[in-house]
Amino acid sequence: MNRRTAYFILVIIALAAAVWMAFRSASSERTRLVPAWLLTYESGYSARRMVDPFVSWAPDSKNLVFSAANYAGGGPRIFIWSVGGDKLQELTNGLAASYTADGDAFYYFSQEPKTVMKYDVRSGKQTEVLQDIKRSDFWAETKAVYYDPQRETVALRLAEFTPHPSTGIEEYDLDGKLLGDVEERGGRGVVAYSSETDGSRTALIIEEIGGRATTLQIAEGDNDRGKIMDSGIIGAVDWSPKADLVAYGKSYAVIVARPGQTRKITVGRFPPPQGKPDRRFVSRLAWSPDGSYLAVMVYVPNESGDYPLIYVLDMSDFNFDR
Repeated sequence: MNRRTAYFILVIIALAAAVWMAFRSASSERTRLVPAWLLTYESGYSARRMVDPFVSWAPDSKNLVFSAANYAGGGPRIFIWSVGGDKLQELTNGLAASYTADGDAFYYFSQEPKTVMKYDVRSGKQTEVLQDIKRSDFWAETKAVYYDPQRETVALRLAEFTPHPSTGIEEYDLDGKLLGDVEERGGRGVVAYSSETDGSRTALIIEEIGGRATTLQIAEGDNDRGKIMDSGIIGAVDWSPKADLVAYGKSYAVIVARPGQTRKITVGRFPPPQGKPDRRFVSRLAWSPDGSYLAVMVYVPNESGDYPLIYVLDMSDFNFDR
């Protein structure tokens, strides 16, 4: 084989490889937008009064509650939304509403006076709970509370809305007894994470030192690094409770993927209004317990005041393998 023939063969191989990679990339990146409800509206609520969790789903996935402060005035209020409904119902003043494990009530943080309240969804009755939690050395600085329905514990939070979720600093049982410091998975650039139902794998959002792009990685067990799934402006991640799917926010889009596969499907895209560019991005995600719906928070930085846009994606008919 002479040099010219060998060169020609190499060129053919390179072209074939380029075509294959382009085909593979095109086949793995898809867009299949699902129906969505918009719960808030442009410039309607202040993001500066947002806290985690940004929404709380009822155990039966039929309702969710969240808190937000309207720009029209007044403090933060708690709203309830029924799936498929066309309006919000205002329940009470407060922050950080979190459904109880049975879904008959939710806990929330009252600022005036500062305390933890329990709201009975059926009767509307409100009662103060966890009085002993006020003995914490951090109570004076407490900005909100976080209720974990799986652990059935409450954590104090010192920060309001932050770029990535923060669950708290001290954890208490429902009698107000201090259990210890809140354990969080972090360090070495891990800024957010969500684990598979059995905890065997975790989706990690990692900000590497040196200005490199944020990456989404799938780690085994307790590892703090894993296989890179995507990179770019990755703002949120949540693992589906009923399927082997991970949802994540990339810029102003919501993407779902199955770890171990190359296919990625964009199911939601929320760009700025035409002619009004801004730096909005998906900053929070929350699957409903049955995996049929996905709550999305798009954070919109704005000169006159940052604000949240809360959507709910209807994933009930979505089939990743279709």
